Amino acid sequence: MQEEQHGDRREQLKSELKSLLQPTETQGPSGLLKNIDSIRRLGVGYHFEKEIKGALQHLCDVHGNQTQKDLHETALRFRLLRQYGFNVSSDIFNSFKDKEGNFKLSLAEDVKGLLSLYEASYLGFDGEDILDEAKSFSALHLKAAVGGKDINIDEGLKREVERALDLPLHWRAERLEVRSSIDAYEKEEEKNLPLLELAKLDFNILQSIYHKELKELARWWRELGLDEKLNFARDRLAESYLWGVATCPEPQHSDSRKEVSKAVALLSVLDDIYDLYASIDEVELLTKAFEQWDLKVLEELPHFMKLCYLAVFNVINEIAYLALKKHGFDATEILKDEWIAMCKSKLVEAKWYHQGHKPTLEEHMNNAWASLGVVPGLLITYLALDIQLTKEIIDTMRLKSRIIYWASVIHRLINDVGTGPAELERGDVQPAVHCHMNEKGVEVEAALEHINSLQNQAWKKLNKECATAGDVPRALIDASVNLARVTYFFYKDGDGFGVSDGKTKEHIASLLVHPIPI
Repeated sequence: MQEEQHGDRREQLKSELKSLLQPTETQGPSGLLKNIDSIRRLGVGYHFEKEIKGALQHLCDVHGNQTQKDLHETALRFRLLRQYGFNVSSDIFNSFKDKEGNFKLSLAEDVKGLLSLYEASYLGFDGEDILDEAKSFSALHLKAAVGGKDINIDEGLKREVERALDLPLHWRAERLEVRSSIDAYEKEEEKNLPLLELAKLDFNILQSIYHKELKELARWWRELGLDEKLNFARDRLAESYLWGVATCPEPQHSDSRKEVSKAVALLSVLDDIYDLYASIDEVELLTKAFEQWDLKVLEELPHFMKLCYLAVFNVINEIAYLALKKHGFDATEILKDEWIAMCKSKLVEAKWYHQGHKPTLEEHMNNAWASLGVVPGLLITYLALDIQLTKEIIDTMRLKSRIIYWASVIHRLINDVGTGPAELERGDVQPAVHCHMNEKGVEVEAALEHINSLQNQAWKKLNKECATAGDVPRALIDASVNLARVTYFFYKDGDGFGVSDGKTKEHIASLLVHPIPI
């Protein structure tokens, strides 16, 4: 095991590197912010949560009211404070505007500052017009910087800008980015060698943990036998496990990763039943069976449905037992109710398809945000986390907070863009893009632009919900946002889950199989 070989060295480095997060006479705000950002991107932030929050609190207390002059430092500070739940106003960017209220054109030459401004703009709330302006202004000049010859920028910064324009940091699944971040950091001239060593050691240690968990899941999947008995069902266990890793990557959350991976793997089979394999009468029968939640109904189901029903029944009860052990309350009804609600949404989609109904975009989204299984998936994630949790907190997340809802909306919009063409080709339900095209009579480009605006709006809502979540544990907020983020990994450039090849396979290998040479 990597932990047995390198655990002592990792602990030594962690102790030494705490000084990077302590304000000193020689390390001002800029140095602190740079260190926090590097530590996060290299995937070792979870070792320094207390020190990072202390450093950010220090920056608020000591430097909070100072006039900001450096764009990069200001934007980085804003982004990190918002990421960690601090109350910070977007008005701090007013100091970079001219008398007419526009961002100063002189900023166009500050590529590093523009990049930080661009990344910061994605943490905006609804109504923060200045961040919308910042996003448009920075994107315009960043595109010009990497596409022209007027501004000379080094290759490392250019790659970072191109990556950000393709997908901003706030929308990326952090754990799935770590290996490329380590590679990039190693090429930096001002890198901290002990920090680089820690990042490599930690990556390999976590990789060995993930590898062991995936082997356990492979044994479970093999014994379950669904891929053998149901020849139409997709075997996406490794991809399902990637969802778990991206959602709750810290080593202590092993139970959460494994349980949500099981749920995602079963959801994949259930999708194929509802969307492709079963008749409308059969999916109505299956939905009613889940509503009854009783093994007695097995006799009424076709054989292929019995296997799937029993597998779901057992996994949900297994998670409920785990929650009872960890947190002391029975979550069976909660899990059952949300699973049934998801199946009802899937049934609506199946009926629409069989009836030839073309829903409006609003009609589609009112149903489809629930049909992909984000709600039961996140509740399973929460209940299996290795933290203190009460039923009241779970009820808050389900019934009061809108975090789960907006994460689900983002997931649905991106999923529809990625899987839409293939789903239409195989005769599946209309995705969001085509709902808008049919309703408004527009071409695909205009529809995609509209979906992109809805996606941006949903992120603003999610950002605000996370910032005002009160006493909700940070682990629940992080898991919810991470689930929205991992959707981009799988679906931004097509269906990387349903048709798992190329990028997905390479990422699985780099994250779970191939260690980083030290």
